[in-house]
Amino acid sequence: MALPQLRYRLNERLGRLKRLQGRNEEALLLLESALEEIERLRGTVPQETIRASFLRNKTIAYEELLQLHLDQDDEESLSQAFAVAERAKSRALVDLLTGVVEPSLAPDDPELEVKFRELQADLNATYGQMLGGSIDGESRVPLSELQARATSLEQEISRLRLRAAATGSTADVFESPSQIENIEDRLPSDVTLLAYHVIGDEVMAFVNAREQLHAVRDVGSVEKVRRLLQRLAAQWDRFRVGGDFASKHLALLERSARQVLAALHAELVAPLEPLLGEVESSFGDGGSPPKLAVVPHGPLHQVPFHALFDGERYLIERFEVSYAPSATVFALCQERARRDSGGAAVFGVEDPLVPATVAEARAVAEHLPGATVRVGEEATVAALREAAPGCDVLHLASHGLFRADNPMFSALKLHDGWLMASDVMELDLDGALVVLSACESGRSEVIGGDEILGPARAFLGAGAASLVVSLWLVQDETTAKLMQRWHARLREGTGPAAALRAAQLEVMREHPHPYYWAPFVLMGRR
Repeated sequence: MALPQLRYRLNERLGRLKRLQGRNEEALLLLESALEEIERLRGTVPQETIRASFLRNKTIAYEELLQLHLDQDDEESLSQAFAVAERAKSRALVDLLTGVVEPSLAPDDPELEVKFRELQADLNATYGQMLGGSIDGESRVPLSELQARATSLEQEISRLRLRAAATGSTADVFESPSQIENIEDRLPSDVTLLAYHVIGDEVMAFVNAREQLHAVRDVGSVEKVRRLLQRLAAQWDRFRVGGDFASKHLALLERSARQVLAALHAELVAPLEPLLGEVESSFGDGGSPPKLAVVPHGPLHQVPFHALFDGERYLIERFEVSYAPSATVFALCQERARRDSGGAAVFGVEDPLVPATVAEARAVAEHLPGATVRVGEEATVAALREAAPGCDVLHLASHGLFRADNPMFSALKLHDGWLMASDVMELDLDGALVVLSACESGRSEVIGGDEILGPARAFLGAGAASLVVSLWLVQDETTAKLMQRWHARLREGTGPAAALRAAQLEVMREHPHPYYWAPFVLMGRR
């Protein structure tokens, strides 16, 4: 058969049939052939933006092969199952991190570039109006009209990027995916990896603890987790009513949030306690806590695992928690060399919604000797582009706008415009520590192949080794305290993950509700 699109689908369906019939050897050959065909097809796509969505409707073959290996219930099959799960997670991001493909950048054709900059200026103005501002005295435009205008401009900008990529790409055909083979051997031995995977409505987990891989089936239900996440989002939304309401009802709000976080803990962590308990007990009392790296999957990317509550303690009180889109991305980030130029850049952009950002920027800079500080009119897009290549630490305190309908156009507000996630790919941040002290900077839209789309993907793709982002709308005064204490710990020589945990525990003692201390997470190198 000469049609590869039909060939992988036929092999996938025949492989599923053989698996259900118990003819495992035949199923294995057919499903592996399907995956090889899918990856060959993926290798013909040079544009990073298209690769990110390539597996959107092609993950069934991976799930079938994963279940086939899990059903064998032996050590070799377990390792194979974990490898297959990794092949279905954030592959386009892995391609970016390993240089297999280049990001889709702004056009370098003069005519296209002029058009591109005009569209971006229009989009900046539209974003400003969407947040309640007006431009040159314009009257307020209905939000629905602004959203439609933004979507139209974003689509045209995306088309220009694709045209530029198609005419200027020098990407080679996809190489053999050697970077994801034997990933277990590349994981740090002192970190327990907790990698979730969704199969239908089942949440399962791979736990790599003390160099031993385990699989736990039927950890929880996807549908139940979705319902709990809706309830959790409602808990955070209560703080939008205003500070007076929150202060008056804070004890009740904390109890209510803990109930939801306890239910999520029961659904996602409690079934893993035999393994996690062994890890915890091996560290004894006192000293540094065990290190835990969480790899979510599907809707679990919205779960604040470090804030899950077991009835007595939050997970962060037991473990030093970090996150990663996949085990492969986690391993690659640990292997990245940190920048050591001694430079730091801090940006603070004041906004009515986040008035404490400038104070935060100045306070953070006190813990970064020699830092370049840009606030107010100096905090421009051009200044950020200029500062990025030379800094070990980049701290951005500003307002953030997450676009669930078009996540790579999520943006951070600077003085003269918006830095969109798609523009971040143009920055040189290799080995840098990046802090996005902005609302919802860690939110992502997750598409097929578990590709995360949003600011986190963009900054990791631009080379950041470690990234601190927020999962929900933050309270800027407590955020300023947390960031100042985190940077103080970093200056003392504490690692990023341990420093963030220490800062969060300090804020927790003053402001016990998780809304205040738990929004920020660390991704990448610990």
